[in-house]
Amino acid sequence: MNMLGQYSTFLCSALKELNAICRNSNVYPVKRMVVPNDKVSWTIFWPEYAPPNYSASHLSTASWADPDIADVKFNPKWNEDDEGIDRKSYDQNETIKYEVVDGCPLNPKGRTGLSGRGRLGHWGPNHAGDAIVSRWKYLNGEKQLDSQSGLPILQFITILRKDCGKWAIPGGFVDPKEASTSAVLRELFEEAINIKKLSDGVQVDLKEFFKNGRQDLLK
Repeated sequence: MNMLGQYSTFLCSALKELNAICRNSNVYPVKRMVVPNDKVSWTIFWPEYAPPNYSASHLSTASWADPDIADVKFNPKWNEDDEGIDRKSYDQNETIKYEVVDGCPLNPKGRTGLSGRGRLGHWGPNHAGDAIVSRWKYLNGEKQLDSQSGLPILQFITILRKDCGKWAIPGGFVDPKEASTSAVLRELFEEAINIKKLSDGVQVDLKEFFKNGRQDLLK
C-alpha cells in the first residue's frame, strides 16, 4: 500500500470512530438513546426506537434560526435551495436526498439517538465550512518522519474550543446566500488567524486563494 493509501485507510477508520462518538455523545441536557451499530440504518426495522426530543430553547427567538417545525407558517423546501438556505445534503461531491417523515427530515446517515435539532439553527442540513491548513514538518530542510510508522509528519492548524475544551478544526456555519469558500475564509480569520498581524500582501494572497478555489471540494 502506498503512502496515500495508508493515510486514506487511517482517515476512513477515524471517521467511523467519530461517527460513533457523535452518535453516543452527551453534550445536550437530555440523554441520547443508545443506537447500536447494526441499528443505525433507517432500512433496519426497529419499532422500539423512541429517541428523546431536544431543541435548544434559545432557537425560538434567534433571528438566524428556523421557526419551530410545527409552525404552520414554516414551509421549507426540503432537498432544495430555499431562498438562500441550502437544504440539500451532500456526500463527498454528490447531492443525496434525505427522506421526510411526518414533516420532519431524517438524517441521511441514519439514526442518531436524538430527535429535534439540538442547537442547530436549521431543520435538516446545516452546512459548515472548515479550513484544513496543513504542512509537512521540516527540520533543517529535511522532511521529518514519524519514529514508529516511518510516515512523514503532517502538521495542521487546530483551535481549542471554549465550549467543550476539545481541539477542533477552525470553521463554522455557512450563512444564508454565502458561498462555502467565503465561510471557510471568514471562520479561519475569526478563529485561528489574527489578520491584523498579517501583511497586506499575505491577506491578499489568502483571499485570492479561497476566491479561486473549487467550492465543491469544501462541501
